[in-house]
Amino acid sequence: MLRCAMGTIPTTTAVQPDRRSWTYADYCRIPPDRYRHELIDGRHFVTPAPSPYHQTIQARLLYELMRLVEKTGLGRVLAAPLDVHLGRGTLVQPDLVVLRARNRSIIGDKKLTGVPDLLVEILSPSRRSYDRRTKRARYERAGVGEFWLVD
Repeated sequence: MLRCAMGTIPTTTAVQPDRRSWTYADYCRIPPDRYRHELIDGRHFVTPAPSPYHQTIQARLLYELMRLVEKTGLGRVLAAPLDVHLGRGTLVQPDLVVLRARNRSIIGDKKLTGVPDLLVEILSPSRRSYDRRTKRARYERAGVGEFWLVD
């Protein structure tokens, strides 16, 4: 557990392991809070909001990727919080997403539905193992073309 101004918050954990498999409809019923909620193969994971240092790294990478991808017309770059629906029971919020121009059709009103060309995860102490193992394995199974772990 971590301590913060909000009180005690969990590190990355699966919650309610005995519950039936979570769906996108279940996810949509989660009330707004300051946690990051994700579904991996029907399991609900909760992590604390990113730190200012994490957000600084994300902003710098976002700037560079936008300069290289969007400014040259190669595609779109999107940043968390953003829901990416990778299939039944899996909805993730990667730190950054890159879509080539030909793959823009996966952009919906509320989420991306499909496999992005690049997913970027910036490692945080509370999410290290989760990003390296759980999310990486799921991204591979989904057929994500490129995955960056930024440490």
